[in-house]
Amino acid sequence: MGVISWKMKKFWDVEMAPHWMKIDGKIGCAFRSAGGWGGGMELACQSVLTVLMNFGFLVFGVTDYVSRDMTLHYGAVSAKAPEEEQARAACRCLGRRLAEWTATYVHGGQDRAPGPEAGPETAAAWVTDTAPRTQGRSIPPSAAIFDRPAPPFSTAVNIFCSRRVRAMNMRAAMLEDFSGPAGIRVVEIPVPTPRRGEILVRVICSPVNPSDVLYCSGKYSSPPRLPVVPGFEGCGTVVSSGGGWLANRLVGRRVAGAVQSGQGFWAEYVVLKAVEALPIPDEVSNESAASAFINPLTALGLARPVIKGRHRAMIHTAGASQLGRMLIRLSNRHAFPLINIVHRDALVAELQADGAKHVLDSSRADFQESLTSLARDLKATWAADAVAGSMTGILAACMPSGSTIAVYGVLSGAESMVNPGDLIFRGQSVSGYWVSREFQDRSLLGLLRISRFLRSARRLLTTDLQSKAQAHVPLEDIATSLPKLMQSTSRGKVYVRPGG
Repeated sequence: MGVISWKMKKFWDVEMAPHWMKIDGKIGCAFRSAGGWGGGMELACQSVLTVLMNFGFLVFGVTDYVSRDMTLHYGAVSAKAPEEEQARAACRCLGRRLAEWTATYVHGGQDRAPGPEAGPETAAAWVTDTAPRTQGRSIPPSAAIFDRPAPPFSTAVNIFCSRRVRAMNMRAAMLEDFSGPAGIRVVEIPVPTPRRGEILVRVICSPVNPSDVLYCSGKYSSPPRLPVVPGFEGCGTVVSSGGGWLANRLVGRRVAGAVQSGQGFWAEYVVLKAVEALPIPDEVSNESAASAFINPLTALGLARPVIKGRHRAMIHTAGASQLGRMLIRLSNRHAFPLINIVHRDALVAELQADGAKHVLDSSRADFQESLTSLARDLKATWAADAVAGSMTGILAACMPSGSTIAVYGVLSGAESMVNPGDLIFRGQSVSGYWVSREFQDRSLLGLLRISRFLRSARRLLTTDLQSKAQAHVPLEDIATSLPKLMQSTSRGKVYVRPGG
């Protein structure tokens, strides 16, 4: 009757239902036999192809003639068992075409690419000159079908197949030893598969944060098991879902995300939890989207005590960094005093031009005296320290009694050193801040708080929390280019672009 049988429909509705969204990209074809010729066998093949497409299969038609009056169209058909030569030829032709598309599309064998015959002017290159013709078209005998070389490979098929090949395997920056970026080698590995509640993201770009450099040196938290792909955060386009309502809704969207363990963003693809992915509006640049987590959320978290009024003023020890410039804009928006510390004189005027009201140069001889005076006048009892080393002790000595210092970075590469007297007799306290702790509470109230935190950051990605790029680096240049570029991060972020 030209449709699939009820048993076939039940098979797809029941047996194949658990595989929905898990078999996309496979290649399928259809064939049909019946008690006699006629009865809508070609339309039945067409119905099967429709079902296959509904499950994400890639299907194809076949234009080849296998005899003077028989071609395949939607698939091979046969009256009863394929005993006639033309029916056998049709089945062989369909199997060969399936193998050709699989070799081309999955395994990248472009020399095996199938294609329609262009007509009598090119048919001679494919079949013998004695092949019969119908309506000006070559009709290759069944034996010639399997001996012909592949026709010219079109540009469209080249593009289509190259994308699929890359989707099966991907290039990644693999950290093989803890020698910093020099320990990275570009390798080809399988594309990860998202599980339920997860999404597969094709990476656009990923920032290089100080935490990434520490991670590559084995100095960030607990060293990971090698080899591993670095890159804590980034942005990209969701290309597939592992299932689940939220994950399915994100397919096709541009999102930002962050990872704390496993494979990171310095690769062509990365898997994220759908609940932790942040959809990005069109007006946000790729760079600001890729940097939407670590710096913006850290800036908001560090500014929270003064925004909420628990402290009247704040000190930041990396004023010229991208995070420092975010804090300057937040201080102007929320009207709280911010003392910005930089490490060379040229940055003082630069930050003042960006709206900073209080900037101190730590290289000056009178730095500590100036810091003590300004912190006292502004009542700056909250400090965010990205430098550590001796800077933590300087803050403790110069800030008013009862102050709190939150260490969130180690740009100096040294341990924080504090005079015990400042802790004991002046009541100074030193703590640590890690933005990942903002996401640890997974209770209902905690998830609502996380959602509000993320929304507040997303609203400011085009203003206070935007990021500036100084360079983009392809995967193959990470080992050689990053060390030099990271020497001066005040000019902007360095971004890894897996796609080049």
